[in-house]
Amino acid sequence: MATLVLQAAGAALGSIFGPVGAIIGRAAGALAGSAVDGALFSSSKTVSGARLSTARIPGAEEGAAIARAYGTVRIGGTLIWATRFEESVTRERQGGKSSSSSSTTVETFQYFANLAVGLCEGEAAMVRRVWADGQELDLTGIEMRFYPGSETQLPDPLIEARQGAGIAPAYRGLSYVVFERLPLDGFGNRIPLLQFEVVRPIGKLEGQMRAVTVIPGATEHGYATVAVSERSGAGESRVMNRNTLAAATDWQASIDELQALCPNLESVALVVTWFGTDMRAGECRILPGVEVGFRDRESATWSVADMGRGQARLVSQRDGGPAYGGTPSDTSVLQAIADLKARGLKVCLYPFVMMDVPAGNALPDPYGKVEQDAYGWRGNITCHPAAGQSGSADRTVTGRAQISTFCNRADGYRRMVLHYAALAKQAGGVDAFLIGSELRGLTRVRDQANAFPFVEELVRLAGDVRAVVGAATKLTYAADWSEYFGYHPADGSGDVFFNLDALWASQHIDAVGIDNYMPLSDWRDEDVLEGNPDGFEGADDAAGFGRSIEGGEGFDWYYASEADREGRKRSAIYDGLKGKHWVYRNKDLAGWWQNRHYDRVGGVERAAPSTWVPGMKPFWLTELGCPAIDKGANRPNTFIDPKSSESAYPHFSSRMRADSQQRRFLEAHHDHWAGGSALQGMVDPARVFVWTWDARPYPAFPQNTATWSDGANWRTGHWLNGRLGATTLADLIAAVLTEHGFADFDVSAVTGDVAGYAQGDVTAARSLLEPLLEAFQVDVIEDGAMLRFVSRGKAATKTTMVSAFADIEDSALWSEARGHESDFAAEAVLTAYNPALDYEQASVRSRRIDNAGNRVVRYDLGAVLAQETAQNAVEALLRDNRLARRTVRFSIAPNEIALDPGDCVELEGGPTGRFLVSRIEDGDVRRIEAREFAPSAIALSGETETPRTGSGGASSGFDPDIVLMDLPRYEAGDAPGFARIAAFAKPWRRMALSVSAGTEGYEARALLDQPAKIGALASALPMGFAGRFNVSGAIEITLPYGDLASATDLAVLNGANRIAVRCVGGAWEIAAFAKSEEVAANRWRLSRLLRGLVGTEDAMAAGAIVGAEVGCWTRAWCRWGCAPTSAVCS
Repeated sequence: MATLVLQAAGAALGSIFGPVGAIIGRAAGALAGSAVDGALFSSSKTVSGARLSTARIPGAEEGAAIARAYGTVRIGGTLIWATRFEESVTRERQGGKSSSSSSTTVETFQYFANLAVGLCEGEAAMVRRVWADGQELDLTGIEMRFYPGSETQLPDPLIEARQGAGIAPAYRGLSYVVFERLPLDGFGNRIPLLQFEVVRPIGKLEGQMRAVTVIPGATEHGYATVAVSERSGAGESRVMNRNTLAAATDWQASIDELQALCPNLESVALVVTWFGTDMRAGECRILPGVEVGFRDRESATWSVADMGRGQARLVSQRDGGPAYGGTPSDTSVLQAIADLKARGLKVCLYPFVMMDVPAGNALPDPYGKVEQDAYGWRGNITCHPAAGQSGSADRTVTGRAQISTFCNRADGYRRMVLHYAALAKQAGGVDAFLIGSELRGLTRVRDQANAFPFVEELVRLAGDVRAVVGAATKLTYAADWSEYFGYHPADGSGDVFFNLDALWASQHIDAVGIDNYMPLSDWRDEDVLEGNPDGFEGADDAAGFGRSIEGGEGFDWYYASEADREGRKRSAIYDGLKGKHWVYRNKDLAGWWQNRHYDRVGGVERAAPSTWVPGMKPFWLTELGCPAIDKGANRPNTFIDPKSSESAYPHFSSRMRADSQQRRFLEAHHDHWAGGSALQGMVDPARVFVWTWDARPYPAFPQNTATWSDGANWRTGHWLNGRLGATTLADLIAAVLTEHGFADFDVSAVTGDVAGYAQGDVTAARSLLEPLLEAFQVDVIEDGAMLRFVSRGKAATKTTMVSAFADIEDSALWSEARGHESDFAAEAVLTAYNPALDYEQASVRSRRIDNAGNRVVRYDLGAVLAQETAQNAVEALLRDNRLARRTVRFSIAPNEIALDPGDCVELEGGPTGRFLVSRIEDGDVRRIEAREFAPSAIALSGETETPRTGSGGASSGFDPDIVLMDLPRYEAGDAPGFARIAAFAKPWRRMALSVSAGTEGYEARALLDQPAKIGALASALPMGFAGRFNVSGAIEITLPYGDLASATDLAVLNGANRIAVRCVGGAWEIAAFAKSEEVAANRWRLSRLLRGLVGTEDAMAAGAIVGAEVGCWTRAWCRWGCAPTSAVCS
């Protein structure tokens, strides 16, 4: 008799990952992954995964294990090479200037380390961040070189210089970093504890991607390749385009990461945004926008199309801040194009329109609403009133006139496009240029003769752009996926117009552009139990996605209404007139591409075709994207943005984040278009532009919501930042098995997201995978020589109804057992590393309030998980644990061999519910043991907010306030020099003052080692009188740093509370005050003044105006040896 057993996970996996022959010799199959036994027979339980040691100072260790990284992880390293510390000595003489004066020489020592740290087996893609003693390092301030661990990498030049040519190791197969002259003064003159955020992609999407769009499009200086700063306060500046410590600018950090993660990337579509002001074509202006009307000391002046901030549109406000970022400055766009070219990438310039129409706009709506939608879609710009509305301008002369106004007014659409054509030329040319995108509401407007005036304008515009950019630049228009193939008016006429064919056939257009957001699934939670009519086994069924690219909704059928969608009442897509079904299928690219096109009017197909010739130009997918949300493939064009009327969730979504569904969607498309499934030459696989990559680097975006208000939208949005380089549970299992020598396995039925996992020691695949399989409820089934991994939630999609039982004498047909509630876990706790918290350990828990027991099941994974992924898993675990207390036993005929462990069964006439087969004993009958399980995923209510953090100070610039003062001698022993200097900066840094009469030969004169209290008059200081206290007068000053205190008259007379005020004419008055009062934040009222001190009566007589500089006398005011006879002061 053979026995098939659902064993405790450890034992089962121990055998599965041993020799397969041993398993086959003992039993025909096995299933693993249950937490039931441990939860039942112990009061508490801890499941610990593989853990990588990160809490140690790197040290050379003979025979140390080389770590393996999967996805994105934070790991420590092992010291693999180092030199002795380098010592640097700085000598400074202090003391008298004459030969008779004594002097002191001060020696300052600084130490530097040269070292190499091994990270993990190669090839890794990149190191995103580095921590030293727990603090993130500014990588721009040190010399660190990263080696991915390829089999062809060469030795590091420093190591080679020290070890000798031909002797230095290249460490091939090992990913490592080299630090050259790492300053140690900040770490107590020792090598600090170093930790690294290592990204090693193991999925296939990163290697598939050849083209991508780059946003945000609305960012004043975000595309600049040099730092751009503005004055943000007294002694303080902010670098607007640096919010990361990984690089000198956000652009550099982001694009460096993009190239590191996507080694086959060829093209980038750079999005640049102007703003539309109205949904009515005749009233809509297209304008560049700015976030604020003024920036103090902006280091690079913002300018677009020869317009400065004063001429640009100030974008609308929402929640106290700008609703959008500003249009990228022309200078930044030119810099970005030059940088992309220098990286070997092709550039597609993508002018883009966003609608800046806020809520409460009170604008007449072309579609008949009370007012226009807030921050709506550019595809809804149309004639007014719109087609189908009473008195519509569609099919009239007025409609044509409105289109003409939209395009040709001084601040119209053509100006934007032609400006960027000229900018592309100025940049030395670009590979491709889009003359527009998704303007569906305009391309469908007809005039009185059934012509399409906006299409005519696009054809003319294409010619004009061609004249500017030249023949080498490819041109197209990015049509919406519901727009590219034609227009079927919803007026009951049955008319069909191939309205864009004149554009597609134009000699100036090189491709048919489609923003492809066509749905690939129609999945609902109930499909887990009831089955999916399209054969999907889950919301992330990659095979199902592949079948639906040229099938399913939009190809075979459609929903005529939302009510039909709710009831799953599908209508077939067919052409009853000519049998040309492709005419109505937006997914049938092949049918559209390889046929002539004939308009239909009044139910009659015209005799003459359009100008389209079959196969004349390829398709470009100018956008291809899917949100990272549950059931995103049901409606890939949806996004969450609370300010926009277009904000929506996919149909039937639980609203949970689901990175794996986005990944499978994109992988399916790349497999289809580049894998031979499409017609040869129909879709250019090098022009499948994935939407989207953000120039704002991860994790600064999305976490820094103080700078970027749309950070919360990232969670379930289309962004690839923070997702490329991470992994999925299926890819992780496959990678672990492959790297441990397994080839026969199937993970296609595994679902779930795991951002990263690390193997720190030499260990078996079992010890790595067992905790993950148990925590994510993945069962392992031996199927001959094949290991099949199946997420338990997918088991129910293939449910077997058992209706015939073996009748064993003196035995019941079936039996049911139910464990006591208190014997099962009342609480589940899962611990993992949270990437949003810099990979700190975080625990989530779930507890049943109706369970009186105290049993706890713990899962300590050592994996990197998003908080909501972990929370969803622990909720499902506790629910599954509770249901597992109910078991059934029954027998079937010996020839019923189709049933295997891991299958889902229902018992006809027996206990209700679905049961997971856990044990089969083969003999004269097949004895089956099964347990109840929860086949559907838990859908948490509410949304887990992205943790919000600051930018780590990366955006702070250095813009000190410096005051040079001509002051009298008033202290005993004052040096002859009259000049003093004071400075304030935030954050404060020590400053050295050096002087020279020319442009070289500088001499050090002063060290400013503390900030001065420098402010300004908030009220005028009139002329006064000297020699006595003014008991009635007072002044107010603003002081960004420090505080003031009152003093007695005697103390004031003895030199306390001295201030210097720059008076009219430039001279400085020395005054003092006895009383001070803070009347507002950083604002002080000073009274009982003593004026005109130390011979400054002349300055006092001139008085001082509001805004005049004020300095509070402290030892931060330094003399710097400048006398009237000095060359530098003359």
